[in-house]
Amino acid sequence: MSKILVFGFYGKNNIGDNLFIQAYQHLFPDFEFVFSEDITSTKLQGIDVVFLGGGSFLHDEPAITPSAFLELNFKKIFYLGVGVEDYIHPKHL
Repeated sequence: MSKILVFGFYGKNNIGDNLFIQAYQHLFPDFEFVFSEDITSTKLQGIDVVFLGGGSFLHDEPAITPSAFLELNFKKIFYLGVGVEDYIHPKHL
């Protein structure tokens, strides 16, 4: 079973973000999900795909360690459920 790391503000009693947990599991039932507020090299071990999403966060620097940031070059990355921003932090670009 493929594993997806989902980066965002999940499991914090925010109904919108928590609904995404259910939506991901419903839309992609053949995948295992790991939800996290940060991305580290350790958390990327065994991960096939990375989802970034849920709300408005593109203007902030993502909580990604430098080594994990380099590893992301070799992962499939998708932004899902992201709000529209007037400024996007360069690391998201």
